[in-house]
Amino acid sequence: MSRNASAPFWVKALIVALLALLVVPVWLWVSGHVFSLLAFRGKGEPATWLTWVNYYRFYWYDETVHPKLILSAAAASALVLSPAVLLFVKPKQSLYGEARFAKRSEITKADLDNRTGDGIVIGRMPGQPNKYLFASMARHPHVMLAAPTGSGKGVGIVIPNLLNWNHSVIVLDIKKENWTLTAGYRAKHGHACFLFDPANPKRITHRWNPLAYVRDDPALRVDDTQKIGNILFPDIQGTDPIWTASCRSLFLGLTLYLLETDGKPRTLGQVAREAYSGDDKRWKRIIEERQKSGKPLSAPCMQALLDYVNTSDNTRTSIRKTFTSRFELFINPIIDAATAGNDFDLEALRKKPMSIYLGITPDNLGRLAPLLNLFFQQIIDLNTRELPEHNPALKYQLLLMPDEFRSLGKMQVLVEAIAFLRSYGVRLLAIFQSPSQVREVYGDDVAKNFFQNFHVRIIYTPADIDVATEISRELGNMTFVTRSKSRPMGFSKGSRLISDADHARALLLPQEVKDIGDDEEILLAKGCKPIMADKIRWYKDKNFKNLVCDPPVVAPTPLPSAAPIDEPHADGTRPVEVGDLETLYDRPMSDFSLNFSDVDIPSGKLTDDKAKALADRLYATITR
Repeated sequence: MSRNASAPFWVKALIVALLALLVVPVWLWVSGHVFSLLAFRGKGEPATWLTWVNYYRFYWYDETVHPKLILSAAAASALVLSPAVLLFVKPKQSLYGEARFAKRSEITKADLDNRTGDGIVIGRMPGQPNKYLFASMARHPHVMLAAPTGSGKGVGIVIPNLLNWNHSVIVLDIKKENWTLTAGYRAKHGHACFLFDPANPKRITHRWNPLAYVRDDPALRVDDTQKIGNILFPDIQGTDPIWTASCRSLFLGLTLYLLETDGKPRTLGQVAREAYSGDDKRWKRIIEERQKSGKPLSAPCMQALLDYVNTSDNTRTSIRKTFTSRFELFINPIIDAATAGNDFDLEALRKKPMSIYLGITPDNLGRLAPLLNLFFQQIIDLNTRELPEHNPALKYQLLLMPDEFRSLGKMQVLVEAIAFLRSYGVRLLAIFQSPSQVREVYGDDVAKNFFQNFHVRIIYTPADIDVATEISRELGNMTFVTRSKSRPMGFSKGSRLISDADHARALLLPQEVKDIGDDEEILLAKGCKPIMADKIRWYKDKNFKNLVCDPPVVAPTPLPSAAPIDEPHADGTRPVEVGDLETLYDRPMSDFSLNFSDVDIPSGKLTDDKAKALADRLYATITR
């Protein structure tokens, strides 16, 4: 449906008539008062809306009155008609854009200079050393920083936030300098601080056991275990998914077996030991003996184990090789020790102030990426089950700071969860070298959606011209005018011609983006024009420098004791202990499970030596 380009004549005439009825009386009133002020300096009779008209009729040719009538009419016209003209005149639009950097008033309007308890430090107000910029939970919950190696992202963003953020935090600390410089201050102000460094050769680490968060409910137990299996055994593009699916099924069976067997360590290290034990056929015997004992394994556990055992020898060997190749990390006694217990509670991150530093060194990032991936997945799972408004105990926010985001591998759960984390009081400060790194891992479409969920982007001087070109394009263009003059040809006497032309220019050309310098940064915040802000250097800023103090002491973690892989243990029983002797004679026979199949009955005449040896073997069988 199309509209007429112009309104009918009678409509225009009606609008003009209505405006005249409104404007003329106002003009007469204003001109009369202005004339009265000019002619009588306010001492004559009060002016009315007919004052100017009367003096015009009778005194227009009076030399003293005539100039005052003209001046008062001009003043009234300027005051009354100017707003009407401005109302109908459209502002001139720039042909190529009006890109520019934000003014201080616009920064304040965007709520980026409001220092609140939940603000993420993002920089400093230009030219004001003690005026910091913050991303608040209400307006800008998620922040991303793109900064090449050595550009100062640690001294400018990570450490200042660890010294300012009042709520719980989890930070990837590959150099452990964040722990050294900030853990002491945070501990001093009521935070429980933990250093998780599972590959530390001296075992200087706090512990985290992923299996401790598997719920006791039988249905939820399977769900929680499968989530862990999906992280440890993801499908890899270009490979047959049947092998990873079989590994996940085996992991489910082994883990459920540990969870349903008293006396077994419920750790990933013990899962690895069960998988590395050579006799796969023993699982059938274990299932049968557990059924006979009246303590059968659950149906999902039996199904997963039998699915593995009932395959052909070649298939089973391939599954086990695939499983152990992905799970060999937990055979390492140091990593086994770091994942054998829980020194912190991931479910309490929003209930009390906690700070967890992931002290994974650069040489271990690659091989520990699956473990870190699992760590972040559990954090998101455990902290997105209940909204803060439904539980008053959830009074703290949680800030996730995955530095070197690319090195963590493909964390699909985090990329997908960013859209709803804000509702649960969970915020993300993602740090990587360039957006292209994220696109390389997740693909263009997923990365684009991921970036759109960040409300503030911090940009340090890029090292790559392609990145600089992308930033220049995003900052936009501004329009500038050039004036050219032309002279007449030959000896003609024509007038000189002057012409103006609009041209486009990037707010910052790619090379200018690369020349930003070490002391400045660009902030792209939703609802605000780009900001050219100053970087923070915590060691040059007394507001941060004076907060640094020594970190807490972390004691070495003891090596765990592994449960033996033997069949008497496998059926859900345990050896006789000293404490059992007091009640041994009072127990019914159903409490005993003895297997004498390994005891050889001596043939021939039973001598004293043979009898003693037989008794020793029987006793060893009972007490082992």
